[in-house]
Amino acid sequence: MSNRDDTLTPEEERIAGIEKKVKFNRIGISIMAIMILMAVSVSLTIGILKALQKDVPYAPNDKFVALEKQVEEMRKEFVEIQIESDKLARAYSMGNNEALVASLVEYEQHQQAMLTEMKVGIYDLAKMIQGSRTWLDIYTAKLEKAIEKSKEREAKIKNIEK
Repeated sequence: MSNRDDTLTPEEERIAGIEKKVKFNRIGISIMAIMILMAVSVSLTIGILKALQKDVPYAPNDKFVALEKQVEEMRKEFVEIQIESDKLARAYSMGNNEALVASLVEYEQHQQAMLTEMKVGIYDLAKMIQGSRTWLDIYTAKLEKAIEKSKEREAKIKNIEK
C-alpha cells in the first residue's frame, strides 16, 4: 500500500483528502439528523402525553369550599371586631384611660394574630388552586400592610399610656 501512496500525484492526494473529509462530514450530518429526529420524537411524545393527561385537582373540592367559607367567616369576624373596637374606643374616651389603653393594646394584638391566621389560611387556599400566585401576592401584601398598621397603632396606644 505504501507503493500506491508514493505513486499518487499531488492532485490525487488532494482529491483523496477531500473524499475522506466528505466521508466524515456525511457521518457527522447523519448523526446530527438522527439526534434531531430523536429530539422531535421525544417532544411530540411528551406533548401528546400532556394533552391526553387528565386535569387532576390538587385538593378535593369540598376542602376548598370549606376553606373559602372559613376565610369568609374570618373576614366577617374582622369587620365585627373593628366595629366593636370603635364602640369601645368611644365608650372609654370618657372613662378610665388606663383601662382603655390596656383594652386597645389587647385588641390590636388580637387583630394582629387574626390577620396572621387569615394570611396563613389564604396561603393554604392558594396552594390548592393552580395559577393563584397573583392574587396570593396581592392579598399577602394587603394583609402585611394591615398587620403593620396594627403594630403602628399598638405602638401609638402604648405611647399614650406613658
